[in-house]
Amino acid sequence: MSDDEKMIMKGLSMAEVERYTLENIKDIMSVGLDPSRTFIFTNTAYIRQCPEFQENVLKLLTCVNVNRVKKILGVCDEHPRGMFYFGAVEEAPCISSSFPHIFGKRTDIPCLVPAAVDQVSGKKFVSL
Repeated sequence: MSDDEKMIMKGLSMAEVERYTLENIKDIMSVGLDPSRTFIFTNTAYIRQCPEFQENVLKLLTCVNVNRVKKILGVCDEHPRGMFYFGAVEEAPCISSSFPHIFGKRTDIPCLVPAAVDQVSGKKFVSL
């Protein structure tokens, strides 16, 4: 769950973010996903718990320059600097090594991450 984005992009307090995130999780689970085969996490909590996730975020931060980030996310110099950062956090789940507790050392696992159209247009996929 992109709780970091909610806070950065919408200027919400952490309490508001937590409330919205919980509601979003309920919405996702209401479609009938099997809880034993579903891993839902928040970016802010998982990045603290998983060094591999953080390492992938750092690698992704080196793949796209600031001008490209501006075009991809529609941000400008007047926006908070966090807006330039959170995209890499949202891209990291696309890489199986971000989830060693699920996939171990395997890096050949395909991944489907639902994303809004504004976050996919112009994105360049990279191999880490």
